[in-house]
Order: sequence, then C-alpha cells, then structure tokens
Amino acid sequence: MKKFYTIILLVSMAFVVNAQYLSKDFDDSNITSGGWTTQNVVGAINWTIYTGGSTPCASIKNYVDPDNFLCETWLISPAVNLSSTTQPTLTFKNACNYTGDVLTAYVSTNYTGSGAPSAATWTQLTFSLSGGGFAWTNSGDVDLSAYKTTGVYIAFKYTGSATDGKTWEVDDILIAEYAPFVPVIATLPQTKDFNDNDINSGGWTIESVTGSANWFVATLGADFVAKITNYSGSYSAAECWYISPGIKIVGTPEVILTFRNAFKYTGDPLLVLVSNNYTGEGAPSAATWTDLTSQATWSAGEWAFVASGDVTLPTYTNDTVYVAFKYTGSATDGSTWELDDISLTASSSVGENDKVKFEMYPNPVTDKLSIKSEVNFESVQLYNVTGEIVLEKYCNSRSQVLDLSKFDKGVYIIKVNYLNQAGITSKIVIE
Repeated sequence: MKKFYTIILLVSMAFVVNAQYLSKDFDDSNITSGGWTTQNVVGAINWTIYTGGSTPCASIKNYVDPDNFLCETWLISPAVNLSSTTQPTLTFKNACNYTGDVLTAYVSTNYTGSGAPSAATWTQLTFSLSGGGFAWTNSGDVDLSAYKTTGVYIAFKYTGSATDGKTWEVDDILIAEYAPFVPVIATLPQTKDFNDNDINSGGWTIESVTGSANWFVATLGADFVAKITNYSGSYSAAECWYISPGIKIVGTPEVILTFRNAFKYTGDPLLVLVSNNYTGEGAPSAATWTDLTSQATWSAGEWAFVASGDVTLPTYTNDTVYVAFKYTGSATDGSTWELDDISLTASSSVGENDKVKFEMYPNPVTDKLSIKSEVNFESVQLYNVTGEIVLEKYCNSRSQVLDLSKFDKGVYIIKVNYLNQAGITSKIVIE
C-alpha cells in the first residue's frame, strides 16, 4: 500500500516594484485616453472597447454580420521617453478567436504622433500569441533596450480580408524596467484542472519554440481543458511546450504524475517529459529532459478522453523538477490535443499501515463516498488542492459514508486518521 503525503501547496514568487514608463489597461473604457490614437489605413474597421469580460479591454474585428471587410487598422501609443531607462521591457496580454491574420506589434522612433503609419519606420516586435478560443496569453518580455531614446511609439496592427478575419483583444499594455525572472516553486501535491479558465495559473508556463501554435483553455461542456492545435485554415510547423512550475521534492519520495488526455486528427504524439535542471524559463532545449511518454496511456483519438494511469518520475532527492507536455506539428498535418486534471503526488511505503486493509469507493465519485477499514479510525479529512481542509468527520468506527455531492468537481486529497498509528492519505476525483 502507498501513503500519499498531504502537504499544503506553497507557491513562492518575488514581486518586484519597477519603474513604469507607459501603462494602458482600458479600465476607463476609453481607447484613446492617455494620448493613444487609431489610424485607419484601409477600410473603416476600428478598435473598440470590449466590456463582456472580467475587465474592459481593446478589441477589434472585421466581421459585421454577414460579411468580413478588408481592413488595416493601427492602435498607436503616445510618445514614450525611454532615454533614461536601463532595460525597458514591453509586456501585454492578447487573446483571439476565429480564422485570419495574426496581430502584429511594432516600435518606431520617427513617427510624428499622427498621420499615416507608412510615413515612419516601424520595426516588428516578437511576442507570444494567443492560440485562439479567446484564451488570454501573456506576450512575454519584449526587450526595448535598442530604443532608449525620446519619442518612442508602440503600435498594434490589425489586418483582415474580405473573406476572413480574427477577432483580437489586447489588455494591460506596460513598458517598465525589466524585472528579473523568479520561478514559481510549488510543493506536492500539485494539481491543474483548468477550471479557473487560466492556462498560466499556479506557475504553469508556455514556451513556443517554433511557429504560433499555443496552449489555451477551451470549454468542453461544463468543463475546461487545455488545448493546442497547429491548424488555422492550414497547417504550420509548430513546437510548443506546456511546463509546470518547479516542483520541490523533499526527501526521496516516489512521485506520481496522472492526467487525462484526448486528441483528434493525424499528427505527432504528445510527449510528457521531466527535467531537474530546467530554470523555469527560456528554451527547453537548454535543459536535459527525461521522456516519460511510454509510461502513460494515451487517447485513441476522436476526442475520447482517457486517464494516463500512474506515470512514475525518476527518483530525485531534495531536488526541484519540472514536468512538461511537448506538442509538435508539421506544415502538412497535426493533431489537436486536449489535457485535463494534471496531478502530481508523492508516495512512499507506509510500513505499519501496510497491515491495515483499507477500502474507499467509488473513485471517481459523484455523491456518496464509502470508506471501510479493518480497524477503527478516528476521523476523516478532505483537502482541496491548496491544502485547505474542506470537510472533517469524527467517527471512531470502521466505516464512514461521506456526502460529497455539494463539492466542486476536481481532484481532492482524503486522509483517514487512526488513533495509534499514522493516517492513510489518498487522492480522489469528484465528478
């Protein structure tokens, strides 16, 4: 029998207050406040404020029912003085949906602040793009150190055709001094179920190596899953990693990874890997990764979700490791993959508890969970993924039935406490 440690999730991150030179969050529901301007180069489509989300953001689309319209429209910042900066960095969030051109961003030092953008010289900037489904994606740090002068302009260029066009959203535009990266470090157990509709929460990161395919959160009925595809009207070469926060290993436990997966269409398999020398950011190729793919059970396709089964990580002692899912696609084909209910737990031999016969069923559970033991247990505790006790029952008996019907769906940890010996802890899934 295995004992699953119950360890409260800890997340550490350094917060750095750094000088800011430009900030635009659209919370005032005004596209042009603060000196921002729009320029219509082709057509009459313009940037607007979208208020249907949690906070207002800039939005643009070239679809007016029932047609798409040819357009080129720029959203341009006021002049920014970066002459006294050290390492100015641009960051922002972006989201998109539907088929069409990608959003592009530019910087100029000779734009006059008005008139046609074509009258100035613009340099295109590289940033991380949303994968679609209106999933918000952080741009990553865009280095502006080459533009430490006065009169610097940032612009977002939207284009659409008469036959298609994406809807793009932009928010939280910021130029500030670069803040050194501090990786998120979490302790076990670690769970990611995407029900918060945030692909990056909990310290999970995306590293796009090739192409614009990106991981994003998609809805699946009442559930949320992580999704990625390299198809947007046509296939494109892609390599994109979805990487966990650093997982702090204490002692020498056996660490078990589980997840659910599904896919459709022809293409490369999804890979799952682990590294103990990744830094938490940057190119995955700079680290050494151990391939765990063959241990997992994988979907047969047609969007059929399957449980991976237990994937055992290599033995690590007092170390920090990163788990990653690696997606690849070619210019001629590519599978669309979905992930859900990623879980990392630590287990070890129980010793005396090996002699205790213990049953807990059904698992997964929808309402009533039955617990039976050959000896009396004192209490039962239910923990959520953050380590908070959400249910506790005192019983002093050999059996107990818990009503879990009122709890949210997801992964939980249940602990059965005995009077004269260590408790037994295990994972359950509420569906």
